[in-house]
Amino acid sequence: MAIGYGSKAKGSIGCFIVLAEWKKFEDETYHIVDVKSAKVDGTKIKPDTFYKLVNGEFVAEE
Repeated sequence: MAIGYGSKAKGSIGCFIVLAEWKKFEDETYHIVDVKSAKVDGTKIKPDTFYKLVNGEFVAEE
């Protein structure tokens, strides 16, 4: 689980990852706008690969 600003997470097959997405508002504050979890299945979410939550979708870091 990684829910801090700019956080990323990875896991092994069968694990779940949980990520939060943050947005900066006009008053210069940051707020969580989305939280999602996904199972590391080896197909959609690959093992030992860092992911971030961007626009509500899991995005692999390269």
